[in-house]
Amino acid sequence: MFDVEHRRKVMDKFGIDMQVLTLASPLPDSLPLSKEEVIRACKIANQAIAEISEKDQDRFVGIASIPMSQPDVAVDMMREVVDELGLKGFQVNSNIRGVALDS
Repeated sequence: MFDVEHRRKVMDKFGIDMQVLTLASPLPDSLPLSKEEVIRACKIANQAIAEISEKDQDRFVGIASIPMSQPDVAVDMMREVVDELGLKGFQVNSNIRGVALDS
């Protein structure tokens, strides 16, 4: 998860040209964090993923983590990660803090 060079070697070994990078589970919204901590955790993860995918665009595509428990913040962050960080999508859990998305 943290060793990009090792990840590249494994990809080469198995003939994988490109990989999508996401934050491993559990996502920040699933953790017992305050709203501010969830936002901060998403921003830290998104920045790290953006840096890796920017440095090695031919091998990695970055996907953002978004604080879905805070819809107003989530929408703003979606715009930010695409426009400013160059990430290509968003990772969304099937439930947000125990509530299904279709609730």
